[in-house]
Amino acid sequence: GEMEQMIDGTLAFIRGVPEGQPPKTYDVGMVVETICSDLADEGHTVRRAIERDVIAVGHPLQIKRALTNLIQNAGRHGGNAEVRVSRRAADVEIIVGDTGPGIPANKLDDVRRPFTRLDDARGSRTSGAGLGLAIADRLITAQGGSMTLANRSPSGLEVTVTLPGRKAEP
Repeated sequence: GEMEQMIDGTLAFIRGVPEGQPPKTYDVGMVVETICSDLADEGHTVRRAIERDVIAVGHPLQIKRALTNLIQNAGRHGGNAEVRVSRRAADVEIIVGDTGPGIPANKLDDVRRPFTRLDDARGSRTSGAGLGLAIADRLITAQGGSMTLANRSPSGLEVTVTLPGRKAEP
């Protein structure tokens, strides 16, 4: 099972954003709400604050994959997930936070590389191949977005995703 998960993750990382498909407008809040509901159904605590009608431009299936990785990481490794979706000028901002142990400051850049797992995550009770953050970063960046990681005080991790929003109509 773990080998299949690693292969699926590797293929997702390699595929990235499909070429030749034009970007679409989509409601980021609806995508995030679906992910949060699924995680809550698994028994995780998920708090969310989602503005209405926050529209992004890109490839919604790839963004759903990226945000699923981030929100599941918060719920599974951080003990809970806190998600906020809002409009910031012409962009969309998604903040995913948790109250877990965070990531050592000297490892914040390393965890974006494929197959990187923190020593604490190597236990047998956790699964994964260390691809979640790498896939998320690649998919978000490929669509003109950005992803930053920062530790929270007193504990936890906060991931801020910025995506291109729909341009205002004249």
